[in-house]
Amino acid sequence: MAERVGGSAQQVRKYETGVNRVSAERLFRLAEALETEVAYFFTGLEPTAEVAPASAERQRALLLARDFTRLPDQGHREALCLLARALADAQIK
Repeated sequence: MAERVGGSAQQVRKYETGVNRVSAERLFRLAEALETEVAYFFTGLEPTAEVAPASAERQRALLLARDFTRLPDQGHREALCLLARALADAQIK
């Protein structure tokens, strides 16, 4: 499992025992390694009305971050950053 998520066996054990927190990126990698969705780790938890929309936003942001890091060309990544900034600036005006 450690090799599949890019960590050490000791680190994975710390995640399992709750000694260390799991970052969003690592949680995503764990889900991929287990061939499941990130939502699997939250099954059975009752979201509050305040948390549910933020969780959906975080999920979309996580997917965007994953796809962004998979872009092979630095120029494409930079262009995407410029586009995001331009769209954000357009919303402010």
